[in-house]
Amino acid sequence: MHLITRAKSNYVAYFTKENSKKQKIKLWEVFDLTSLFVEAIHPLYPNRTIKIFHCNLYWGTSLFFIRFVWIIDGASKFILMSSDTTLEPLMILKFYGLRGKIEWSFKILKHILGGFCYRFWIMISDTVQEKSLVGEDFLKKYLLKLTAIERYVNLAIIAQGILSFLAFTQTEWVWRVHSISSWLRTYSSTIPSEEVVQRALQSHELLSFSLIQLKEWVRKRFKKAPKHQSKVPKNRTLEHLLLS
Repeated sequence: MHLITRAKSNYVAYFTKENSKKQKIKLWEVFDLTSLFVEAIHPLYPNRTIKIFHCNLYWGTSLFFIRFVWIIDGASKFILMSSDTTLEPLMILKFYGLRGKIEWSFKILKHILGGFCYRFWIMISDTVQEKSLVGEDFLKKYLLKLTAIERYVNLAIIAQGILSFLAFTQTEWVWRVHSISSWLRTYSSTIPSEEVVQRALQSHELLSFSLIQLKEWVRKRFKKAPKHQSKVPKNRTLEHLLLS
């Protein structure tokens, strides 16, 4: 197990394990030594070039060996740290860049699609009757619960994949529908995100679902009067408003 993370600008490191002031180096000052950097193609964006430099130094209170990677990407500068001192610097940058893409995918899956709402199923199904089950009965109930959770998350991931597919194949249509119903201050990419596609699909369904269709749906849905008596006056219900 190895760790790749971003170093703070005030970090210092040492050339040797003696922890002496003569061997100490301020990591951010390395950016001033422009002759050490070499130009390379960005591992995630082939149309961009970066300047990169790496060095293995001692770091931390117990002084263990760390691979540091200095990166100049246009106007931005940052330092990456890797516990694997044999890993290529471009691979370190690639893995760190993929971390952001994975976190964004989890954000879409959690906040836009609700892919982790199964936690409410656990709370609801954890009843007194289930607690009283023992042995095989409890195991069957538990396995059914896990199966439902797994299917729910898989369906959410499939839905996220469909949103990504539409973002690449129906780009013009998504932006056209989105511009009618919503507004973006800046367009960071020509390809819409999954969130933009979701908004476009939602607004398209709302716009196409006319009032006539809604009235027809209400007529079919409420052909027979409900068995229970509603406390709301009939002339104030949504059905009365739509059917009048």
